[in-house]
Amino acid sequence: MNAVVRRGLLAGGVLCALVAGGASLAPPALAQDAPTGNATMPRTEQVGEGEQNVYALPEVIVSSQKIEQRLNEVPISINHYDEMEIENKQITDVKDLARSAPGIFVRETVGNPGNTQLTIRGIVSGSADFLNQTVGVFSDGMNVNGGLEPQFFDMESVEVLRGPQGTLYGGNTLGGAMVVNSKKPVFDWETGASAAYESFNTKLLTGMVNAPLSETIAVRLAGAYRHTDGYFRNEVKDDPGAGGEDYNFRGQIRVKPSDAWNINFNLNGYNRNYDYSIYNTFDNFDDDPWKTDSGNLGYVKSNALGQILTVEYDGGDVGFTSITGHRRYSSDEDNDVDFIEANLLSDRFRLDNDQYTQELRLHSQDKDARLQWVAGVYGSYEEQRTRDDYTLQDDYVAAMTGMTGLGNLRMSNDVTVDVYNGALFGQGTYGITEKLFLTLGLRYDHVTKELDAKGANVGTIAPMMGLADTVEATGEESYSAVLPKAAIEYRFTRDLNVYASVTAGYKPGGFQTNNAAAADESYDSEHTWNYEIGMKSSFFDNKLDINAAAFYTQMEDQQLFQLISGSTAVVQNAGESHSMGVELEARARPVQGLEVFGSYGWLKTEIDDAGDSTATFDGAESSFAPTYKASLGGQYTFENGVFARVENEFIGPHYLDLANKVRQDAINLLGFRVGYEFDDYGVYIYGRNLLNEEYYTMVFDNSSMMPGQDRVGTMGAPRTFGVMAKMEF
Repeated sequence: MNAVVRRGLLAGGVLCALVAGGASLAPPALAQDAPTGNATMPRTEQVGEGEQNVYALPEVIVSSQKIEQRLNEVPISINHYDEMEIENKQITDVKDLARSAPGIFVRETVGNPGNTQLTIRGIVSGSADFLNQTVGVFSDGMNVNGGLEPQFFDMESVEVLRGPQGTLYGGNTLGGAMVVNSKKPVFDWETGASAAYESFNTKLLTGMVNAPLSETIAVRLAGAYRHTDGYFRNEVKDDPGAGGEDYNFRGQIRVKPSDAWNINFNLNGYNRNYDYSIYNTFDNFDDDPWKTDSGNLGYVKSNALGQILTVEYDGGDVGFTSITGHRRYSSDEDNDVDFIEANLLSDRFRLDNDQYTQELRLHSQDKDARLQWVAGVYGSYEEQRTRDDYTLQDDYVAAMTGMTGLGNLRMSNDVTVDVYNGALFGQGTYGITEKLFLTLGLRYDHVTKELDAKGANVGTIAPMMGLADTVEATGEESYSAVLPKAAIEYRFTRDLNVYASVTAGYKPGGFQTNNAAAADESYDSEHTWNYEIGMKSSFFDNKLDINAAAFYTQMEDQQLFQLISGSTAVVQNAGESHSMGVELEARARPVQGLEVFGSYGWLKTEIDDAGDSTATFDGAESSFAPTYKASLGGQYTFENGVFARVENEFIGPHYLDLANKVRQDAINLLGFRVGYEFDDYGVYIYGRNLLNEEYYTMVFDNSSMMPGQDRVGTMGAPRTFGVMAKMEF
């Protein structure tokens, strides 16, 4: 919860056994083909004309480097989830992506996806503009700033890129990037629908229809609806603390006038309305998990509307892509920030972001050419407006001053930042020999930010506290970065590739958008350099995939929150930090119908130089950076369409704050999914967090406003069960 944070401080051995077990199995005899007509059955690999290898793992093609490539031939760490994997892993939103991927951690704020933050490889930073994070999100080619989509539906793929991605994706990717691709219209009739019911009176509906209007025009409409009472309970109101609903839609029209041209227009958006009583002190949560005590339920309302026009030309020797985007996002939070029954402190926080983007690219067409390349130009404009009304109620003022009748004190901020971004970029991979490949890339990125801030302090007590009636601030700052990339690969075979790479990322500086009085106190950009070696491989006729990477990331001029008064924080640059780690992923199909998979990540982070920041100290660990994170699971599919899947995520101990005062113990999140699929239908039962682990997802110190509230936060989801039915035609 941004407003509260601002104001408060404002399984490695098992995996080796899995790999060894898969490697020791001799290839069995070919069995009958698996049933078709559903997305859950494991895909097969073509091995010859009219023949399928029912054991082989499918070859993965990725597009996050802005040209299509085999995953095994991309010299960066990528997690790729196709439609089948998204369904099998029950990936319904951003937070679900982290379950089986090493090095990725998602900090969730229940009911408010706009505050969800991704952390990759321990790269964290404070931000005063709220709309720019350390991991960039790109939906159907457009950079999305603020308000992540609440639900994944009708998805083609999701790719998560670990490590800085500044060369191709620019600013706000110093930790990595997430590339989301929805399904595009096709020239066949398709329909699909699903309905699910889960614990806490949660209802989920999705629907899709694809229609060819002619030989050159097709449309695709998709939507999703969710209603829930939520798993928090407000004891004061005796009502759900995070109940609400959201509507999500996407409509696309595709025009293909010839084989060479492809034009797609995407209209998308969502609307959400939820209660927002999800916070309590850790002491109260420890006594009564998932119960809150605020006297006001509060609310969070958010909506987004976006348009994306993609034009592609694939004729001739050079391909062309144009992506034009516009997106408007708004969020309105009303928060009870004393976290007790009495009405003492309240905060209303609003975000509005109006965003325009344009990218033009040229790329090589000949897949067999020794040089594969992409080059382009990027431009964007954003109007980012932040409004905050923080109110000390009269009872609080009376308790603070010892005098009654002084009334309320309302402290308001209204800050607008106009952001202009322009960039030139290029990247190419050259085959020095048949096995040795060199990748070089470079980006020049320039950002200008213009500030217009106004503030007001209304109340009898304002002059007594030394607060000005009104404040105003203006300013302009520019930030530039040169973002290179270099990688060397040696492809021993088509299925075995080793690489070493150096990549750069950055996050532009900015203004203090939560505090009009200090808004013009700008801070500098932060930068990362990532050094990585890795391996991507497939063995035993593609029955076993193993990917591994080791990395060292150096971060400079890190942006951290610094407390400057009892309830106000600013962002300042505070020296250096680093992270280092090892990541391992494996997947195997030892026998027909069985797929086993696992991952392990070891991570070490450290603040090398905290500088003048009081948010952390030299030698501290980064927050939301578990020392280890592992997953292990398997799925068995019978020939009659019945399948069973189990998956376990292990998350090691980690700090929830940069000051390293609050540490979350290790947690173990076990889930399952059992189903039966026949023809074009499927029925399923599933569960998450089967051990009912009680764990915290964030913490902040509210003691400067409410004595004794030094640990306030929220909790992750308890044990849940669900049933679902779907049909596809």
